[in-house]
Parts: sequence; structure tokens; C-alpha cells
Amino acid sequence: MIEILGTLKLERTCLGIGERMVNQEPVLEAAMQRLEQSEEKFFEGQYVRTGALRESLTGDGPGAIRRVTRTGFEFGSSIHYAAFQVEDPGPVTPAGGLQRRGHPSAILKVEPEQAHELTVALGEYVMRGHDL
Repeated sequence: MIEILGTLKLERTCLGIGERMVNQEPVLEAAMQRLEQSEEKFFEGQYVRTGALRESLTGDGPGAIRRVTRTGFEFGSSIHYAAFQVEDPGPVTPAGGLQRRGHPSAILKVEPEQAHELTVALGEYVMRGHDL
């Protein structure tokens, strides 16, 4: 007879990974809070008239879009002029406006280091149960 030791621990570990894989809400909530904090730097001396766009992206002001599901989240703003905050608005159009389509957003950015940190945190949560 062969006796295998540690199977109960292995079973618990695998069940934990499975549960955290289908319910990532705790770490995604923390990631969303980090995104709110990081958005603040984009508003230092710019893009602020009424503060509505800043409040919608850095807090829970009117227009804030925050939805967390078991496996993902939505983060953004429903303030109508948010889409016009671009890095380089481009040339003036024949109608006198600026060509803004296709230009990178000046807000709602995730730096590569932050994306890496959030990815690692998600992996740590799923595999080991560590929150951010």
C-alpha cells in the first residue's frame, strides 16, 4: 500500500485558487482605488474648470463609472467632455475645430510600471490569496 501525504493541503490549495480565479472582486476593488489615486497626477494645473471630470476620475463624484464584477471592472467617466482630453489634439479642421479622434487620451492612463504591479497583484491574489 502506498500512502500519499499532503493531499488534503493540495486539495485546499487548488480549491482556493479555483475560488479566487472566479471571484477576483477583492483585488479588483483595490486596483480600482489605485487607479483613482493615479489619475490625480493628470489634473495638476490642467483639465480643471469645474472639477467635475477630476471628481469623476479620482473619487465618487457625479459621472464616475465604477463597476466591479467577479472577473473584471469598468473605470471611467461619463462627463461628456472627457473624450476631448487628448495629448495632442491635432490640426485645425476645415470647420475650425481640432481633429481629436485617434489621439491618445491625456487622462485615463496606466503607466507600464503600474500595469505590471496590478498584474502581479492579481496573480498573487489568485495563486496565494494575497490582496493588494
